[in-house]
Amino acid sequence: MKRYEDGECERKGLNPARHLLALLILLVLIFPARSVAGDGVHPVWMEGDAWSVRVVYPVQGGGWSGPVLWGYRVAGVPGPDSSGYVLEVKALSRAPKVKARLTYRNDFSLAGVEIIRTLREREVITVLEYEAGAPVLTRRSPVPFDTPLFPLLAPSSGEYHVKRKMGDGLSFALSVTQSVVPDPEDEDVVEVTCTLSNGEQFLQRWRENRPWPIYGKNRNMRYWLVEK
Repeated sequence: MKRYEDGECERKGLNPARHLLALLILLVLIFPARSVAGDGVHPVWMEGDAWSVRVVYPVQGGGWSGPVLWGYRVAGVPGPDSSGYVLEVKALSRAPKVKARLTYRNDFSLAGVEIIRTLREREVITVLEYEAGAPVLTRRSPVPFDTPLFPLLAPSSGEYHVKRKMGDGLSFALSVTQSVVPDPEDEDVVEVTCTLSNGEQFLQRWRENRPWPIYGKNRNMRYWLVEK
């Protein structure tokens, strides 16, 4: 077998390091690394779509309540008569007489919430409005509507600042940090955590092509998408 002196193999195109590098580049081109939706994860909503969410709540003395099932339905989508999405929510089991109407912009950011309670045969409506530009934590509602900023790109992180209305013309400044990481056990799932400047936070796990997080939690509830 012919032996090559130092440097001779490179001149004749037989450099092992270059061959290995070329092979690695070829493999990357043929088999690109998989990631969760190259353009990020976001809800998938079509008019008339419906799904259920199972929710439990903390109880006094520790532990969690029995599950309450909420039904979500897409009642409106962007079009000539609407500038965004509308979700209608109602209790399907073991819940107080509460309904909700959630309004989202085209980018899936939450614009407003109406919580409708029936008290002594009379409807009492709580209206919450949200500026664009920051995640939203569920408040004053048994219906979960935690909403991160979409699309969810993993890994990523950012800090967002916005004003929240308190009523009577008052508002307060709020900063929220959002971080998104891939699930190490499922390449089709991302986990997003949103932490408010006051220490409150919510966590959600999203799977591609789903209308709602497959799991979520905040200090007032835990919830799961009921997969069919």
